[in-house]
Amino acid sequence: MQLAVQNGILDIDVLSEEIEMKRKREFLAMHPYEVTQLPNGKWQTYFPDEKKGRVLKRRKTISEINDIIIEYWENNEHQEIIKDLTFKEAYHKYINFQYEKVKVSPNTYCKYQSNYKRFFENTEFNDSLINSIDSEDIRAYITSITKEKGLRVKALKELMSLLKGTFKYCFAKKYINENPMIYIETKEFTKYCIKPVVRKEDRVLINSEPIQLYNEIIKRIQKNKYYMGNYAVLLSLYTGMRVGELAALSWEDIYEDYIIVRNEEIFNRITKEVTIEDYTKNRAERIIPITDNIKNVLEQIKEVQSNYKYSPQYLFNKKDGTKMTAHQISDIVMKRTKQAGFTKRKSVHAIRRTVNSSLIQNGVPTVTRISLMGHTAEVNENNYSYDLTDIKIQKKLLSEGTNYEKAFKGIQKREE
Repeated sequence: MQLAVQNGILDIDVLSEEIEMKRKREFLAMHPYEVTQLPNGKWQTYFPDEKKGRVLKRRKTISEINDIIIEYWENNEHQEIIKDLTFKEAYHKYINFQYEKVKVSPNTYCKYQSNYKRFFENTEFNDSLINSIDSEDIRAYITSITKEKGLRVKALKELMSLLKGTFKYCFAKKYINENPMIYIETKEFTKYCIKPVVRKEDRVLINSEPIQLYNEIIKRIQKNKYYMGNYAVLLSLYTGMRVGELAALSWEDIYEDYIIVRNEEIFNRITKEVTIEDYTKNRAERIIPITDNIKNVLEQIKEVQSNYKYSPQYLFNKKDGTKMTAHQISDIVMKRTKQAGFTKRKSVHAIRRTVNSSLIQNGVPTVTRISLMGHTAEVNENNYSYDLTDIKIQKKLLSEGTNYEKAFKGIQKREE
């Protein structure tokens, strides 16, 4: 190389620049946290912190955020060198790092552990040295386990995510010299997945089921207006909210013309505790317009709670001072669907899918449905489309898509 430089074959400045760029790319690849852009255009990411676990930092541009990432890892690149590390040991180092430093939820950590048993435990791959595994070894393993376990595409994606995370972590920690997962894509293995026939009747409320459930709930409220569970089911039918969002809904979230969905109830599978978190599943707040039907439900709940000896914080607070949990709401939906005469009991999520499908049938634009239902950004073309629908128009669309009273009256007339 020195001779090539002396003879003008290589430009030392260009070569140095290329080496420096490669080094920066390696530092960026080491960063375990997601870099995200805020609505105001700024960029943010987390950094490990010995006292707090992690700290959030923001910068105006992606270039500036990359600079502080590179600076951090330049100062912290000297990592513990471990020889003879097996995949099993590497995997548990990775998931422990995710839990302790990245602060994934306890439920996600439990899922990591159960997926370890599902995908890796008692396999030859699990006992292999991490620095001896190359891309072809991984391809062979993914193909084998996909066929052997009869994985569906969703499970395959979970397996790929865990493999990518583990090897990226090991590369960042210098346990391996190269990350073999960068050469592997999920689409290589989908042909080996089982592709089951998804029955519509198992995932949504079909035919007259929404009206049957609505009628059952109205009858139950007429018999006992003080039971909060019936109102939770009714609000689910009118909004398509997630069960954790329903359980966390407080009166502070209720405004004159709309509801702000910004909290979610979480059950910690490690501590067995129930908490209210100040975020939703996709980490984004959303607005649901208050239709006439929703307004009526809210007024009924207020009337019932006006008899309490305290001021309820949550919509589904009970007389004894406790509130309904997501688990209790899920149970009452399953119970009511059975009582309504369903051949198979249905869940809150089935109601959510039904509301979404009903909005589709009523011609509601995709971006408006995403805005109302709180779907992930990927569904919305990576946020390149925006919902410009006025709140009044959203209210009209949601009202038309959840008008069970009208549908029920129509059935009654046909029967007469």
